[in-house]
Amino acid sequence: MISASEAKKLCPEIVLQHVATFREGEGGKWAYRNDAFKRMNTDKVCLDPYRAESRKILKVMKEELSRWQRELVGGEQGAGAQSPIQHAGLEKASVDEVFIDLSSLVHGVLLQRYPELRAELQGDDRVTPLPVPPTTALEWNSEDCLVDLDENETEVDDPDWDDIAMLIGSEIVRSVRAAVWDRLQYTCSAGVAKNKMMAKLGSSCNKPNKQTIVRNRAVQRFLGGYKFTKIRMLGGKLGDQVTAMFGTEQVSDLLKVSLEQFRAKLDDDTATWLYGIIRGEDKSEVNSRTQIKSMLSAKSFRPSINSVDQADKWLSIFAADIFGRLVED
Repeated sequence: MISASEAKKLCPEIVLQHVATFREGEGGKWAYRNDAFKRMNTDKVCLDPYRAESRKILKVMKEELSRWQRELVGGEQGAGAQSPIQHAGLEKASVDEVFIDLSSLVHGVLLQRYPELRAELQGDDRVTPLPVPPTTALEWNSEDCLVDLDENETEVDDPDWDDIAMLIGSEIVRSVRAAVWDRLQYTCSAGVAKNKMMAKLGSSCNKPNKQTIVRNRAVQRFLGGYKFTKIRMLGGKLGDQVTAMFGTEQVSDLLKVSLEQFRAKLDDDTATWLYGIIRGEDKSEVNSRTQIKSMLSAKSFRPSINSVDQADKWLSIFAADIFGRLVED
């Protein structure tokens, strides 16, 4: 994350390509230009090429998830089952980030591979224990980066069903990443965990082109090494407020604070949320977004523009930028 000028000092032979830009007076058409880094006053960054590739990647991901679904539905029909497998929920969080809700697919694979889980409950008995998983069920792929288990947990312990669910999730995610590489030659990093917050933290651990698995039995140790300001919603004013109140940024320190102590300094809802989030509890759902609510085209002018003529040229570029995106969508 160093600047281009610093990179050139360290490596004089480096070839750096600026992102595509719109240029004042050129009709709102973007292009890659060798001198863009020198023309901040006349050029505006254009992310259209990235958005276009992002759409391709998303399409491949959906197709690969649909393949898993078709295979499961075919297996279910063959077994004479009544309940259809639902689509995996997919939320595009940004141009290069996506959340996938694998619950339905993982559940379908579990029932397919372990028919003993299909046993119907007797009457209204909802506390019937699940059958014990086979001790040989866990065979992690050598490419998976497993977060170390919490204290008092060992790898030789017999697996629980949530371990096996996480294993299946890692298989699906690996196949999605492989499909993106095979079709488009882009690498992806990923995090596999029980909720969005944990998965997002996991995805940044082993870049590039790796996937990190945060098992339920590894959440405590995993989060203990983080600053809570790295957690979504805690990087801004609330994070600063909590840091000032408790004199620390470390999750491990906050774990010693009781819920009552949080409530004494924060409102009840925030205190309850904070107490849970630092323990890996996140109930936010994967929201499948299909429509864009707003579009923005903007530029910070350095130096400032100071004439109606300049403003007119730039308004044309902004309009062309948004027009092009609307046409594509």
